[in-house]
Amino acid sequence: MPGWFFVDAVLITDDGMPAALPTPPSVEANYNPHDRVDVVPTQQSRPILRRPHPVQFRGQSADLNASIGANDAAVLAASNDKGNTYLIDTIETSATPDESVEIANAIDIAPLSPWSNTSDSTRHATLLNDTAMQTDVVAAMEWAWKGYRTYAFGHDWLNVVTMADQGEGHDMALSLVDSLDTLFLLGLLDEFNEAADWAEANMPARHTQPGRVSLFETTIRNLGGYLSAYHLSGRPKLLALAKDLGTRLCRGLDKSALPQSLVSLVDGSTSDASYLAEFTTIQLEFKYLSTLTGDSTYTNAVETIMNKVARIVDATYPNGILPVIADSYSGRLQHGQIKLGAGGDSYYEYLLKQWLLSGKTDSKYKAMYETAVTGIMDKLVGRTKKSGWVFLGELEVNGDLTPKMDHLVCFMPGMLALGYMHGMPSSHLDLAKALGRTCFEMYNQMASNLAPEIAYFNTVDDSNDIQVHASDAFNILRPETVESLMVLYRVTRDETYREWGKVIFRAFEQHCRLPQGGYSSVNHVDSPAPSKFFRREMESFFMAETLKYFYLLFSDESVVPLDQFVFNTEAHPFPIQYQWVLVAGAICYFLNVMYLASKYGMLEGLLPKNKALRRVNAADANARDATATSRRVVTPSETLHPLIAMPTLTNDTNMQRQVTAAMSWAWGAYRKHAFGFDSLNVKDMVKDGLPGHDMAISLVDSLDSLYIMGLQDEFNEAVDWAESNLAARFPLPPRVSIFETTIRNLGGLLSAYTLCGRPALLTLADDLGARLHRGLNETALPLSLVSLVDGSTSDSSYVAEFTTIQLEFKYLAQLTGKTEYHDTVELLMDKKATKYKDMYINAVNGIMTTLVGRTKKSNWLFLGELDTARGLSPKMDHLVCFVPGMLALGYVNGMPRSHLTLAQELVHTCFQVCVHPTMA
Repeated sequence: MPGWFFVDAVLITDDGMPAALPTPPSVEANYNPHDRVDVVPTQQSRPILRRPHPVQFRGQSADLNASIGANDAAVLAASNDKGNTYLIDTIETSATPDESVEIANAIDIAPLSPWSNTSDSTRHATLLNDTAMQTDVVAAMEWAWKGYRTYAFGHDWLNVVTMADQGEGHDMALSLVDSLDTLFLLGLLDEFNEAADWAEANMPARHTQPGRVSLFETTIRNLGGYLSAYHLSGRPKLLALAKDLGTRLCRGLDKSALPQSLVSLVDGSTSDASYLAEFTTIQLEFKYLSTLTGDSTYTNAVETIMNKVARIVDATYPNGILPVIADSYSGRLQHGQIKLGAGGDSYYEYLLKQWLLSGKTDSKYKAMYETAVTGIMDKLVGRTKKSGWVFLGELEVNGDLTPKMDHLVCFMPGMLALGYMHGMPSSHLDLAKALGRTCFEMYNQMASNLAPEIAYFNTVDDSNDIQVHASDAFNILRPETVESLMVLYRVTRDETYREWGKVIFRAFEQHCRLPQGGYSSVNHVDSPAPSKFFRREMESFFMAETLKYFYLLFSDESVVPLDQFVFNTEAHPFPIQYQWVLVAGAICYFLNVMYLASKYGMLEGLLPKNKALRRVNAADANARDATATSRRVVTPSETLHPLIAMPTLTNDTNMQRQVTAAMSWAWGAYRKHAFGFDSLNVKDMVKDGLPGHDMAISLVDSLDSLYIMGLQDEFNEAVDWAESNLAARFPLPPRVSIFETTIRNLGGLLSAYTLCGRPALLTLADDLGARLHRGLNETALPLSLVSLVDGSTSDSSYVAEFTTIQLEFKYLAQLTGKTEYHDTVELLMDKKATKYKDMYINAVNGIMTTLVGRTKKSNWLFLGELDTARGLSPKMDHLVCFVPGMLALGYVNGMPRSHLTLAQELVHTCFQVCVHPTMA
């Protein structure tokens, strides 16, 4: 991203200079969502379907184009009639809803200020779980689910007026399917498993009912719900449901030039004109379905639609912003109003998210997104007269901007902030923060602290900034503002966004909570006591989105991390596809297994032809069923991807002290007897090193350990020595190991630079890297030894020696901007874009089928050495004990559960060898 990026939680500015290492966070107490006090039932509120509303009142038009820039400080610090932004540190969670609102109204407000992209000091802040608010949100979800489960289980909605089920036409159990991943993520696993059991038993029949369903709503809620719940739990039948539903929906995608709104799940017939967002907000779901099933049909179908839209943009709308009404038969968009609310909103969201889901490889969507945001900034931005609040209006055919903004538009701050996090310009974040303020004020300015469905903005005089028509003064529990607060909080780390979220959550609790379970929409939000039951249904997205985003707002960033997952427009998280690539890319062809194999020329045998990757295999499924209860409860430890807020990992301070003492003892001996040399000869307690070319390996190799363990005096003394003396060691004549010098010296310099930011360390790394680099292309594959003087090389090499230097040179290229480092090590691998994933999966499959053995007595698992003549030798070097960590790292980043199973068995063997070497 422009300005900065993260490397292992260390911030790096775009000029290559690391920021200071963040102070280690204080440890929170473990949080269990089931360990909570019950919330006294009061009242609450939330949202509805995203089809456009018929109300299209034309307000006063004006040329409201404005730039986002220097005026933001004044805009965001502007006061309002009630005060400013709530920072309610004094409000305890034990306060009643009435007390909370009363306290909030009495508190002075701290304004939200725009941040400089490079100077903000709080961006290092560690995001911690707010366990009190998490508890309240989980209680709200339990209460909402109680109402639905008691009165409407298995149907689309809870009718809050009659407290009965409601499902119009083709009942698809929307609320149940839409809520599955929220139940899972919030730790409500009994509720999740009951709902998943019901869906697996009953939803196949629902898919075959006559009558048409909304292509858009069924895709984002049902298909998205199945896919996300499958990803979290690994229950194979959920994927089967997703495939069945996706196949039925897919039949209707090519019945007309652009898909129509409704589709039959029986024969694929379609009807009704559609809006832009309806056929451009189904792509994530179908593409992820293709990823899981290996069937490209789904991706091809939705890509065809987007290719048509791209041609429309190129031919007619070069600024990237589009009218919302489509002519399905002609394949054109009807010339008309351009807006970001109902009918158009999620088109823009999915441009960004399709690029992200592809692992940032599909640059077409990045370009379309950037063009569209530029068009939005140029044509749709307006400001209020009194306080300068930024809004996004609706562009009329005559070029006038109507100062009207749906609550739906409040997804925009989150979208823009997410884009900024992934590399978009800082102006996107500036606009996101300004719009986030406005969206909060839509709540803050109402007497109930609940936002209206639609707001008009005063651009004429100094009266109220926000005006609400009586017909728009309702709230249906929409999620968009909470979603944006969550993303803004994670991107900026500004606690203000959490405080705003508390205000909104407490207003929902006060005004919308029903005594029997569930939450109601409300009307007259401009009144201190809005009336309930504006709509009959409790919308499914209240549980699927609003409460999920509240929970994530108050969770640390490890719960569904935004750099690893992308949410569909219904808040169902899908894994970003590059996570599959990074695992093997980080391991760089995994050092020692390939080292062992290379000794016997068995590389080809270890790389069988890749088979289609199955998300869950039969063994995995059987393992889950064997450990399940009669209700097949899925526990967090059994999930394929642990996105649920797991128990907090706390410091074992006693063991930390002992480890630090051991490091101090080892360093003390090295410093006393061998400081500045390769190693300490512990027999004679004297220095030791490579004759003629000592590279101070122990000193450089230890720098980051000294820093991380807090041994700052020792670290600074060692760095001072390295900066003064190490450069003179490089031009000595004897050759050095390209492998050892890269991983120890080059890697040590780069890591130490990242941690402390001392520029001379990067200079040393660049000098050493350039000298090593000369020897990489002397032969078809690099030899083992290289001269740091002239780049000449000698001695045959093992495969691990030239395939375990990639990380260091790629990171050096990143820090210095010298692409030759990156390009050279890439040429050694010489594969396609997915090379590391494919090579890693193939190799692990080969390891599992070829190198695994077990002991006779205790059945301990080991990895032997394969000889073409003698078969598997039951011999395992201690070096091989890196494999459990490698496999576990792969599992965390998306590899199959069988990898984790092998890791657990193998690490048990490694431990037994340590504690009982004679038994082994």
